[in-house]
Amino acid sequence: MVPQFIDREQELRFLELKYQEDRAQFVIIYGRRRIGKTELIKQFIKGKGAIYHLCTSDGILENMNRLKEEFSLFTGKNYFRSMNVKLDELLIYLADEVKDQRVILVLDEFQYLVQSDRSVTSLLQKAWDEKLSGTRMFLILTGSSIGMMENEVLSNKSPLYGRRTGSWKVNEIAFPYLFQFFPRYTVEEVIKAWSVLGGVPLYLIQFDVNKSVEDNLKEKILKKGEHTI
Repeated sequence: MVPQFIDREQELRFLELKYQEDRAQFVIIYGRRRIGKTELIKQFIKGKGAIYHLCTSDGILENMNRLKEEFSLFTGKNYFRSMNVKLDELLIYLADEVKDQRVILVLDEFQYLVQSDRSVTSLLQKAWDEKLSGTRMFLILTGSSIGMMENEVLSNKSPLYGRRTGSWKVNEIAFPYLFQFFPRYTVEEVIKAWSVLGGVPLYLIQFDVNKSVEDNLKEKILKKGEHTI
């Protein structure tokens, strides 16, 4: 088992069970930065028909252009690249192309898309209501801005309220599982590491298990120029 997926069996099981349901899915995955959401999603979509889009702060136009390219590559249809449409229309065209296929569409770090265009949630709601909800599309939105996801996506004031078929807040790794990250550490050493790193997977995998906690602290945190943790 790779370190990023220690104590992530529940999350993967949740997604797999949703995937097995023969209907459209609209799933929200959220949690603090560096908690392992992206790795979780990438593990889930392995071997499945999926389009993964990492939203960026480059603006709605740049994100839309990359989405068009990704849709074109997935479907083999070149016309996506030259389309001049809004997000709802683009998603509806994708649904028309994939028809009854089970396709996963991931919009990772969705908050950047919302920040670049406040109408995104309304457009997504429109696409879901008019087309996607009647397909076998598996839509996943992830977000690291917990406040934004709760207010703009999960809140009853959001245009998307009532549309999601599932949601999961990804939390830190539980303490007992830290022994799998540090199999050579004593209980005291694991407690020391946990007191500094918490249960954040990206931080935990930075420590060299062949070195002491103190040496890791000196090299990964106290050493000038180090900003990994």
